Amino acid sequence: MSNTLKDRRRFVQFLAASPLLGALGGFAWPDRLLAAGGLRGQSIESADHAINVFDLEAVAAESLPPAHFGYIQTGVDGDLTLRANEKAFEHYYLRPRRLVDVSRIDTSVSLFGKTWHSPIALCPCGSQGAFDTDGEIASARAARGKDHL
Repeated sequence: MSNTLKDRRRFVQFLAASPLLGALGGFAWPDRLLAAGGLRGQSIESADHAINVFDLEAVAAESLPPAHFGYIQTGVDGDLTLRANEKAFEHYYLRPRRLVDVSRIDTSVSLFGKTWHSPIALCPCGSQGAFDTDGEIASARAARGKDHL
């Protein structure tokens, strides 16, 4: 990635974390800036450079064999579930709150009689062995290591 793109990305990360973002109309604004600035689709060198989870898509497209990338990009039954999930998430928004003490946030959740430290759950997934030799075992270990369901 060129130094110019790195500088643009750092600037967008700064803006995304600043109170200016709320004054400029919410969270759709960085996406428009990324698209206009030519950053969308540019591979990042490290997860630390990611502005959002979608920055990992370009890395996956370059790193995985085309058949594997196609597998994780699509769904079954004509992508019906994939489209339904995308539509459902369009109804969720982040509401930035600045200058709020977040040092003691409780993200625990009770589910089926057990309390978990966070609401993050590793849901049914398979064929991970195609992407890593440890496959599902590595994901299960990572979830257990962070006490996720």
